[in-house]
Amino acid sequence: MYFKIVDESFTLNALRQLKTNKSGGLDDISPRLLKDAAEVISKPLTQIINASLSQGIVPHEWKHARVTPLFKKGVSTDLDNYRPISVLPVDSKLLEQAVHHQLYSFCNEHKLLSPFQCGFRSNHSTEFAAVAFSDYVRRGMDQGLLTGAVFIDLRKAFDSVDHDLLISKLQSYGLKNIELNWFKSYLLDRKQVVRIGTETSDYCTITSGVPQGSILGPLLFVLFINDLPNVLTKCRILMYADDTVMYFSAADSQVIADTLTNELLLVNKWLIDNNLFMHEGKTECMLFGTGPKLALSTSFSIAIDGKALNRVSEYKYLGIVLDASLTWNAHVDYLIGKVRKRLAMLGRIRKNINMYTAGTVYTSFVLPILDYCDTVWSCCGSVNTDKLEKLQRRAARIIMHLGSSEKALNFLGYVTLEKRRKSHVCNLVKKCLSNRCPQFFMNYFNYNRDILPRKTRSSDKLRLPTVRLECTKKAFFYHGCVIFNQNF
Repeated sequence: MYFKIVDESFTLNALRQLKTNKSGGLDDISPRLLKDAAEVISKPLTQIINASLSQGIVPHEWKHARVTPLFKKGVSTDLDNYRPISVLPVDSKLLEQAVHHQLYSFCNEHKLLSPFQCGFRSNHSTEFAAVAFSDYVRRGMDQGLLTGAVFIDLRKAFDSVDHDLLISKLQSYGLKNIELNWFKSYLLDRKQVVRIGTETSDYCTITSGVPQGSILGPLLFVLFINDLPNVLTKCRILMYADDTVMYFSAADSQVIADTLTNELLLVNKWLIDNNLFMHEGKTECMLFGTGPKLALSTSFSIAIDGKALNRVSEYKYLGIVLDASLTWNAHVDYLIGKVRKRLAMLGRIRKNINMYTAGTVYTSFVLPILDYCDTVWSCCGSVNTDKLEKLQRRAARIIMHLGSSEKALNFLGYVTLEKRRKSHVCNLVKKCLSNRCPQFFMNYFNYNRDILPRKTRSSDKLRLPTVRLECTKKAFFYHGCVIFNQNF
């Protein structure tokens, strides 16, 4: 890989696209100032960026971050319950943007990134990862198999990346000379201060981890764990950044447990060798299958270092609550609880805002919750469908200040949530057909014309897979074909 210099138009466009509502770094230069002065400063900034790329040196002041701890949940005295929000100088991100574009293009050109990594990549998403996992479980059910899964939780993964190991891996991927020196400079001698209210700590040197709040950090982390799937011999794996699930299907739950246990040892050894550590208390296992198959399974226990992992009947994976038979009852209940709180808030503030603002609150803060990864759980059953539709009817009444849901929905022009889900399923199928998807979704669907020897009226329809069970028809690989064929 060789860095290419950037022209002034790159810097000018990047400055013009800055979000002015973001905070500035320790240099107190705000995004608003940089954006307003874009025409004046684009040339000198371009010169600084190109000097950095050609000399392999990152300006010292651009490696200083301000960190604000944000409380998540739990006990407030436990430091593990805080998320560090790191803010870097805004102008440093222009340099990172230039490098990120070139590094990411290099990785794609040489097919360096693992096909099982769905995080921080174009045409990849949590949706694709969740659909791939749930479809695998459904295929297993259709074949009369159980599927065991281990959901791996890593301790402070982004903060634990060993700089020397990362540089070594970048070198193995083809970076050398000035480009490798640039990344050494980027990681070396980074400093941060912690600010709480008006109090600011002394500077602290960062000796490990990818820079939080940076543009390059996520891609560097993905490259750091890129070779993790290579240690597995039997199990499958899916990753979204550090969210990792390994899984295996078989008819016997004991065979699944033994296989997952042996593979987990390999994963744990890789983690230790790479100075990453599994959070054994939060790493959990789960057994999936049809109700009758699960009832017959006698044992399923997975251990690491002599400690049994916690076996759960439900697990929230990438924001979706999975239950053992993928009924989606638990996920719908989770959505209902979350949406009800926001609708209650909307109801309280409705008298202080107009109808247009109330509608914006619903579409911005409530509807995205109901839409998130709905292609995974779109076939959630008629009872769950009715529960969700009631939420939208309630929202429409609040927005319109009407007692009639039908009148409110007609005036607002809201389609049913079920229609929205079908539309999203159809769009995801089209992404797969046009190869705007991860590698393992390419050739996921076949047209009849690719299989039938002669042209018929159904040639442009998707070929329905052969399945045994009704529950398998809820899978994306089957349901997606049905919805697509109904619309095209």
